[in-house]
Order: sequence, then C-alpha cells, then structure tokens
Amino acid sequence: MRKKKFILKKLNKPTFPLTPVAYSESGLPEQSPRNPVEILKSQLLFMAQFVTDALYIDLLNGKQIVNKAFEQTFGGDQQAQPSDWREAIADPPSRSEIEAKFQYALTTGQHVQLETSMYDHAGSLLEMQLDFFPIGLELGKVMAMAILFKNVTEHKHLAAVLKESELRYKILAEHSRDIICLVDEHGLISYLSPSVLTEWGFPDEHFIGKHFLEHVHPDDYCYAQAMFRQLFADQKLTRFEVRYAQPQGEWIPFEIKASPIVTAAGAIEKVVCVISNISERKRTEVIMQETEKLSVIGELAAGIAHEIRNPLTSLKGFVQLLRNNMSQYQHYFEIMEAELNRINYIVSELLVLSKPQVLHFKKRNVAEIMDSVIFLLKTQAILKSVEIIAQFPNNLPELECEENQIKQVFINLLKNAIEASPYGGQIFIQASLLGSDAVRIRFIDQGSGIPEEQIARLGEPFYTTKEKGTGLGLMVSNKIVQDHQGSLKISSRLNVGTTVEVILPISPKERRN
Repeated sequence: MRKKKFILKKLNKPTFPLTPVAYSESGLPEQSPRNPVEILKSQLLFMAQFVTDALYIDLLNGKQIVNKAFEQTFGGDQQAQPSDWREAIADPPSRSEIEAKFQYALTTGQHVQLETSMYDHAGSLLEMQLDFFPIGLELGKVMAMAILFKNVTEHKHLAAVLKESELRYKILAEHSRDIICLVDEHGLISYLSPSVLTEWGFPDEHFIGKHFLEHVHPDDYCYAQAMFRQLFADQKLTRFEVRYAQPQGEWIPFEIKASPIVTAAGAIEKVVCVISNISERKRTEVIMQETEKLSVIGELAAGIAHEIRNPLTSLKGFVQLLRNNMSQYQHYFEIMEAELNRINYIVSELLVLSKPQVLHFKKRNVAEIMDSVIFLLKTQAILKSVEIIAQFPNNLPELECEENQIKQVFINLLKNAIEASPYGGQIFIQASLLGSDAVRIRFIDQGSGIPEEQIARLGEPFYTTKEKGTGLGLMVSNKIVQDHQGSLKISSRLNVGTTVEVILPISPKERRN
C-alpha cells in the first residue's frame, strides 16, 4: 500500500455563521424560533441541499447529515453512524491521519485540509481533498464538523501526466544536439537548452534576456527579421537558415524551425525554436556539388582528350621526322616538341578525370612510396634551395592502395610545395597513424601562403595560383584521394606557409572483410 501525502492548510475562511433564523424542511423560515442547536441543524440541512461536492456533517451527538452527492459517491445514508464512513471508505493507511485532522479541527476550531485516498461505493480508489470546517463557534464551542469531499483524481492524474510530459521534454531538451530555444513576442530569449554550449560555443546565460538576432551575421539579419515577422503574421511553423557567430569569430550556419505558441485569444505568447547546426550538411552539399561537377568535367575531358590525342600523335611524329632533316631549325623544333609534350601532359591529366579507372589495390609501404617521390624531386628542390624533411614513424602500417596513383598525388603536392617556396626554406612531410584505421600525411611548406578567398577555389579545373599551372594537378589529386575513400584538406596563412593534409584509410571499406 503506497504512503499517502497529507497537506495541512490553515485558511482565512470564516466558519459557517449562526443566525437566529430557523428553516423548515420546505426551506422556508419558521415563524416560532427554537433553541440555537435546533436552528443550527435546520441551517445545515438547508445548506446541504445546495452543495455539489460530497458533504458529511457530524453533529457530534451521534447524528450526521449527508447530501445526495455523498450518497452517490460513497453509498452512505442518514442512518449511518458517524464513525462508519472512516472505516468504510477511507484507505486503511489514511484512517489515522483523517482522525488526527478531525480532532485537530475539533479542538482548535480551525479549518483543516488534506489530500488522501478513499474508496467509492463501487470499490474504486479515489484521490480526495477533504476540508474540515468546525461549525457553531458563535455558541462558545464547536457544535458540528462539516467535511467536504472534493474528487481530485482526474486533477492529480492530469498533473502526473503533465509532470511526466515535462520530464520527457526536459530529457529531450537536455540530451538533444539541437538547441531548444524559447523566445517571447519581442524576440527576447527566455530559455536555451544545454546543447547551446557544445553547438554554439557560448553558455546559455550569455543569451538569456537578449534578442535572438543579436549574434546573427549582418548579411542575414534583415532576412531573419522578415521571417520572424512572417511567423507572427501566419502563426504557423517557419523554417529558415542564418549564420551565427562563435566565440572564435567563425560564422556557423544554423537552421531554425520556429513554431508559435498561440493563446486562446489568438495571440502569440511564445515561440519555440529548434536550432540545428548544419555545418556538416553544408559541407556535404558542397562535396556533392563538386562531385557532380567533377563527373561532368570528367566526361567532357574524356571527349576532349581523345579528340586531341589523335592529331597530337601525328604532329609529334612529323616534328620528329622534320627535325632529323632540317637541323638549321633545331631550336624551333625543341620549342615545338616541348609544347607538344605539355599538351600531351594536359591530355593525360584530363583522362584521369574521365570514367572511373580500374584500380588494383595492393598493400604498400607509404614511407617507401614517399622516398621514391622525394628522390625524384630532390634535384628540383636543391635548385630552389629547399630542404625536404620527411618524418615517418617506424610503426606506420602498410596502405592498401593503387601505388602509382598515390605516388602521383605525392608528386603533385610536393612539387606544389617546392614551387610555392621561391626563396627556399624547408618542407616537412609528416606521417602519423590516425586512430587505428587511417594514416595522415601532411605537406608543410614555408612559402608565401595562399589568400583565404583563393583556398575555396583550389581544385577547380583550370584554376591555379601558379604562373604556369593548369589547375588540373590538385583536381586530379583530389579525385585519386576520393577514389581511395580519403580526404584532402588545405590550410594556409599568408607569409607563413601552406599545409596540405591527406588522410587515407589503411584499407578501403568495400575491400574489408
């Protein structure tokens, strides 16, 4: 049996007044006055007819008065003994508490209230609020005790459901990665879920009481303000995207789903906002766009390459033939052959971008691949006064890869680093194990760096920061790394240098057992 909770309240309510007017059973005032006790009884009989909640009046003389609501709820009648109702309808653990409150009200003359459990006439357990009203203090002592029974079962059930619902929403808000935000009709923030710290970088107290557009990117402010106004006009869910500033000054894209809480009068009282960090989604969208672009360019490149390569072969052959017979034009032939070789190189790069290549993955030592690349470009580095420093740990696992393609990536990146160091310096090539299933290789130069606005365009076809570049080398490298299910990332600072980070899985996923 569960333990009952009793609530004791002392209310500033007057006891039932005693007037010199007596009432007959018809409800009309009697002409001849009787003694005060009889008058009190007639008043109580009259009052009981109009009380809608169950009412039990103990006259403290072995008699009692109950109204119809009491009879309908508990099945009592006028002939029941005063103590019977406690034995018959009170939950056993509650009986002593009820008796104690009864005696307290009787001895102090004060109104007492408690909540307890009681059985109705069908045997169902109800949650009841009992009010004990001492009556007749005007006569010098308590003449009767009126007990009002209010059924609060539904109210307590709804309160429990509400509490459970609030708990669920609290758990949801506290454990969701999305930021839950409450905004008033003026746009001021009144609540933020704890995820604001991890997703936004600020504690919630940084925002409470401030306007929710305070940290919005200046370019997004008017748009967000217009969407907020539209929300109040339409009174329905509104969805929009804005950028918010993080503590480091970086702008992070968020999606806001704002839903109004409308009062019965039709006014918006609060706005519930679910704010989602969509940085990863935005990055994925960019990758998808670039992949689609790469696919289109690849198909175009394949067609162009094949169309160029056939006449190019003929031109190279005739140049070689003429060169042997016209020695006086040797210098011109050298220039022509160099340019034709350059065209042939570009065509070869374009072909890499065409249809997917058949890859033959084998386990290879990445340090050995890098050593061969460094050996190949060592002379070029010396001519540029560049020192190449390779830092590879001994426990680096072998990579399952297409050796020639990975070698091509390393050549492109190291060559770029050398060409970006016109005044010499050092180039560090660092390799490390990333977790247990990937290897990270970094190419770090001390060149002039790349402006931030140009970094985003690197990898576009024919976009280059070099005087004689084609822009295809980095694009080809990107494709090869993606074919190996890896990633390539570039970071740079002007007058400091550039770092290119390549992450390659030890074993591509679809090849794992």
